Amino acid sequence: MMPPPALGKEYIVPNFQFSQIQHRVDVIPYEFRIPSAVCQQNEMKARLKETGKDSYERVELLKEMEERLCHRLCRHWIVLDYLHSLIRTAGRYIDLRCRNDSQQITAVYATVAGHVSDGGHVDCMAGRIRKEVPEDAEWVFAGKGNLRDTLSTLWRFHSSVLLPDVVGPTAREDWEALATAAGMNVAAIRWYLIKLCTWKAEQSLPPSPLKEEEGIDEESSISLPTARDISLEEASTGKCLESFPFQQETRRSLLEGGCYNLDSMSDQTKASFLALGGQLDGLLDNLSCEQQSKGIDYLPWICGAKVATYQRDSRWVQQVKTLGLPLLTGVSHSGARLFLFNKFLMNSSIYVAQDANHGSSQGIDVAWLNAIAITTYLVHIRAHTMHEVLAAIDLIHPSLHYQSHSLSRMIVEEDLEKVLSRDC
Repeated sequence: MMPPPALGKEYIVPNFQFSQIQHRVDVIPYEFRIPSAVCQQNEMKARLKETGKDSYERVELLKEMEERLCHRLCRHWIVLDYLHSLIRTAGRYIDLRCRNDSQQITAVYATVAGHVSDGGHVDCMAGRIRKEVPEDAEWVFAGKGNLRDTLSTLWRFHSSVLLPDVVGPTAREDWEALATAAGMNVAAIRWYLIKLCTWKAEQSLPPSPLKEEEGIDEESSISLPTARDISLEEASTGKCLESFPFQQETRRSLLEGGCYNLDSMSDQTKASFLALGGQLDGLLDNLSCEQQSKGIDYLPWICGAKVATYQRDSRWVQQVKTLGLPLLTGVSHSGARLFLFNKFLMNSSIYVAQDANHGSSQGIDVAWLNAIAITTYLVHIRAHTMHEVLAAIDLIHPSLHYQSHSLSRMIVEEDLEKVLSRDC
């Protein structure tokens, strides 16, 4: 692939039709990816200084600036190198699980991939891959996908392959041996299993008044659940994590029946996405399919703000408004879960990125790099704001030491190296 153009260089794309772009990553010309202009960023910084801390204009400016920042982080070589290392670990697990049988591997790829539409419901996560095209999965698991393709596929790997192997009626006896051989963080998976089983046991306890009246012996009547007693829904939604009930108090769903439909699709045009510095270089970013989107000129994925919103009377929301930080849909449950599940794939606390063009990076804290990668994904597709994601991750991983008061400075400075090294 060609290297990206220098930041600040603007492109004029006269009479360009998005239907002309093919869907493969390696054939989309960079001339059609419009980067964030430095002059626009400087103008926004100047406007930001003129606004009050609690003003609507300041919050909207910060929201646009953090979106531009995340568009740049999307293609940063350290972020991509880290995510590609995770997806290759997941791929090794699949190969070992299938004993390198190509037919079995293809079947697992089909499980990881998603359908496009089914009875009016859509399966349109940003970065999904196609069930009927195994080459899509091969491309991503080889570490060649962009940030959206990679994180979306990791999410599906966790929910449709790894977790079903660890919990529920289909749990495998050999998951630990497979995970160890693949280089996964087995200790993190065991920790999550303990949390799940403890939570399940607590749910099975009879009400306190009943115990007092009938003298039930708790230890003799309640047996500790095993992994097979945990349902996949309980494992994948993270119900055992104490912080998530707090999340429910800050968000409310806009969905009827809990299913995404065509009305959930993004209203953002591809032209607007490109103008903010986005890149349409994913496997399905430019696939023309009228049944799954509003049309070829619009982004082909679900809009988070159309499926959930924040509770305006929540104490947490009021605190965020006092800080003068942007809000979109509330504390990010999905961001926290993906952070937790990604921990299963990295058996180290420090990551050193390797790249033929850039050499090696300095060691970066894996937890922070994981948090930044997930935040980047959810912000640039307009599912959450940076604070909503980082605050959610900090709830389940307090050692992240996220400081909300430093977020505005991080967004305004827009220094990628400082963001990744937490030097801001």
